[in-house]
Amino acid sequence: MIPPGTYTVGSATPKIDGFEESPAHQISIPDNTYIDNTEVTNSEYHDYWTLINGDTNATPHSWHDLPYSAAEGDLPVTGIYYEYADGYCKSLGKQLPSEDVWEVAASYASPSSARSIYSFGDKKDVFKPELDKYYYPVGTQNINQSALAVYDLTGNAWEYVSKSYDETIPTNLNVVRGGQNSFLLKNTERRVGNEVEFRMNQWAGFRCAANVPNPVPPSDPPVEPAPPAALAVGSLPTEQGFLDDFRNLDNGWLRVENDDLRYGNHPLQFFHLEAKHAGVNVLATAPQALDPGVNYKITTAAMVDKSNTEANAHYEYGLAFKVSDDRKSYLAFVVDPVSHSWELLKVADGVPEHVAGQEQTVDISPEVPKNLRVDFVDQENFQLYIGDKAVRETPYNVAGFDGTAAGLFLRNYDDSGKTHIHFTTFSFVKI
Repeated sequence: MIPPGTYTVGSATPKIDGFEESPAHQISIPDNTYIDNTEVTNSEYHDYWTLINGDTNATPHSWHDLPYSAAEGDLPVTGIYYEYADGYCKSLGKQLPSEDVWEVAASYASPSSARSIYSFGDKKDVFKPELDKYYYPVGTQNINQSALAVYDLTGNAWEYVSKSYDETIPTNLNVVRGGQNSFLLKNTERRVGNEVEFRMNQWAGFRCAANVPNPVPPSDPPVEPAPPAALAVGSLPTEQGFLDDFRNLDNGWLRVENDDLRYGNHPLQFFHLEAKHAGVNVLATAPQALDPGVNYKITTAAMVDKSNTEANAHYEYGLAFKVSDDRKSYLAFVVDPVSHSWELLKVADGVPEHVAGQEQTVDISPEVPKNLRVDFVDQENFQLYIGDKAVRETPYNVAGFDGTAAGLFLRNYDDSGKTHIHFTTFSFVKI
């Protein structure tokens, strides 16, 4: 049970971009407010799925085998629509927790207690889940408990909440909380989106809450909820170009990890590049190549998820284009959010060389996605854009690069740590 009383939720300095927060305000938790100790598991959800005669359209994304793999029965169920999470809780006489109930359970022991940043405390590095595994069996990581001994509110699965305490969030959108093991969110942070979007439902799990200590299931058996209306997803015919917002894990991009780097699809709706130490070029090329001799407009948006480098560290990320088949020769248009600079590089045999650039001119924040764009004037002249603004009026001429691949690029120049970048979109379109 959550002790009744008045609590502060939200942030004194709320973020409005990325994983947004609401301004700090007080809410009241009434008597008899309960939240489940653990997230709902694949095994538990399977019992409900069987009762409602769920079909393949209602099958959670986490069930790689049908009906599900018993070996993964203790993992949190993920990849379901909000209606099914809500229906599961109601079938037990419970409901999804509201956003204020979820945040209070993650942050406090009582109305008079100190407030924690994460459910397990104030220091993020106290909890170090195995990043090569998306999930672990619920309730098994004793370090990941809230002050109320509720497990896994931070990490493991993202969790649906029933109602946001922020009236500015449209009622047709959903809120998920807590993040994932490789993507830990603060107790005040949230993700907002439409449940039909793959980036939302693919990774969404849940737990239940109640208003009585021993809820009684309804007498009528549960029925399968009506699924939400489909959401149109933008795409491009192959003959026009390529567009990816990274909602779909089966989008053809490679996933690679070694001692130097890693890259691949990242929940929710990201593609990540990570350089683990200095001197590493990370290059991920799109699954579709450009047509030879054709001019294109290539665009991406990216933001810094995490950099363990010093405050004055040097790292750059952006677009790679004219990439050769052996991936050793290409051009890269990159930005450095620390020095607020941009640079055009030519890479030969993996070694980058400065072509052009300018410092203290880029209005870019590490936490806010920024659009980068390269327009082919022809096969040797390229116009560079940050947002909608060209870096100069005339294009840059770089000859000798004939590759037909394009993609995403990161380089870490600093010895003190790793850099992790999230790309939110990537496209190339024929001009």
